[in-house]
Amino acid sequence: MSITEKKHRLSELTAELDIPESAETLTPAQQRLKAARERAAALDDAVVDNGAPRVAAAGEWMHSVDESGVKIMRSTSIFGAASVTLMRGDEILVDEEMLAADLDRHGRPGWSGVLHDEAAQLQRWGAVRLRPGRAPRDLESWTYGSALWAEAREQARREAHRLPTEQQRAEALAEVHRRFGPAPTTSVVLNSAKTASERAAVEQEARIRAAAAKGEPNIGPSKAGA
Repeated sequence: MSITEKKHRLSELTAELDIPESAETLTPAQQRLKAARERAAALDDAVVDNGAPRVAAAGEWMHSVDESGVKIMRSTSIFGAASVTLMRGDEILVDEEMLAADLDRHGRPGWSGVLHDEAAQLQRWGAVRLRPGRAPRDLESWTYGSALWAEAREQARREAHRLPTEQQRAEALAEVHRRFGPAPTTSVVLNSAKTASERAAVEQEARIRAAAAKGEPNIGPSKAGA
């Protein structure tokens, strides 16, 4: 008989014996039965909540919140797609093969053991990279202040400036500010620039903005020998 079944049977016996609420009026037999019932309840609660971390289960969704992506092994088989990289906003349905592939040679889980524990993710990875459930519809592919954010913001700003009317441009730029927040600092933009010419253009634009703020003429750097 399982613990739950024993607990249920003890409840039935308690009802049959009509055990009173006050311990002072209990007979020795009723006291023993009441004590057994309390021990069964305590043991049952310990089985349900024994302090073990919750592990991911087959049939539940999870999604990535990591810009750099999280590699998930999908199968222990050498054939077919063995892994998938979940970028920020990507979601996947957990299955039994994924859970089996996540175990190390000692049978210990990896991501599946910390999916429901953000503190454990911070301890393991230094950041929260996965969350349970479907990805929110408004989850952006970037995080504020990152190089990817700066690149996406600049692209949206350029598209806004291409609009034909001043009103359309103003509305689009306001939406850029609402969605992305304030303009990135020069250092963030420089980090997102892929080539030397792009970095030079960013530096030139920063100098022009600084000069305009001081009321100075927009003069670029002089070239050697000019």
